[in-house]
Amino acid sequence: MSVGKCQENVFNLSPNAFDDQYIGCEKEMETEMARELEKELQNNQFKESWKKANDEWKLKKSAFPSLNDNYGTAVVLYTMEKPHYIYKQLNGNISIAGKSWKDYMNNFHFKAFHFYLTRALQVMRTGCTKSQVYRGIDLKTQTPVKVKSPMRFGQFASSSEIKSEAEKFGKDPFFNIITCYGVNIAGLSFFPNEREVLIPIGEKFKMKKKDGSIYDLESTGQLCSYFNCAYLK
Repeated sequence: MSVGKCQENVFNLSPNAFDDQYIGCEKEMETEMARELEKELQNNQFKESWKKANDEWKLKKSAFPSLNDNYGTAVVLYTMEKPHYIYKQLNGNISIAGKSWKDYMNNFHFKAFHFYLTRALQVMRTGCTKSQVYRGIDLKTQTPVKVKSPMRFGQFASSSEIKSEAEKFGKDPFFNIITCYGVNIAGLSFFPNEREVLIPIGEKFKMKKKDGSIYDLESTGQLCSYFNCAYLK
């Protein structure tokens, strides 16, 4: 897998996103993140949610031999809505933790979760395999989205293989997406009927067409990040 350094002309929906891909430091990070996970589990909401996700993972793991327990649990946890919306907390924290290395080290509270989820997607995907997916958002009460090309979502971006499923989450804006690196996680999801495909933070897209708040995006076939192995610096 090739991950390049993001250039200045890449537009990010979350410009201060923490986007580490941990290229070349996977083994060291496994050791460090085992300790970080213990810290994160001191948060009661995270602990309760992680346990529920781990219990569900144990029922599903035989179908995913390439994933270790922490990777599998992280993916299951991302799909959960009860007892807590941990994925919303994660993406909210991601959106500001990339302001600086100091912000990541001091203010990012999901270091282990981010690492395990990132690594799970890396292990599960098989190169650049293009697929059609859809992503719906409801941002009517927020600042309108102005998408530029090339762009990244700047967070873990949930999408669906089924347009009508994506439309349930909103239509303003709505993205018709050709992704290379999105991973089908329906088999690990609490909501398998959503047919979720999770797009990694660093995938770059070009805008092919815009019609009002509907955007047609196509992957450039590239991943880029501003951070790599930041924890070890």
